[in-house]
Amino acid sequence: CVITGFVVCNGGEVFTGRDERRQLEALVNSSMHPTLLFFFTTTGLGMRLSVLQHTWPAAVGLFVVRLAALYFGHAVGARWGAMPHRLRSFGWMA
Repeated sequence: CVITGFVVCNGGEVFTGRDERRQLEALVNSSMHPTLLFFFTTTGLGMRLSVLQHTWPAAVGLFVVRLAALYFGHAVGARWGAMPHRLRSFGWMA
């Protein structure tokens, strides 16, 4: 699926003789909401909340580590990439 999307978006005209990027984008956009709704609903139904009682410290710890990694990774990349200072303070939230 990923390879097909890559080929259609980046080389569709080369392989098929026509640009199919717009059609693929429309198909993905129209099917994304129902797909995500189904996925997260079925995933949520399968969760056992009793396990969360025992693992919440690890979950919170991973959340904090990931947030810090995003912030500091962006700070380093923004400095090395000479990003304007007014954008640096918000870029890590992307």
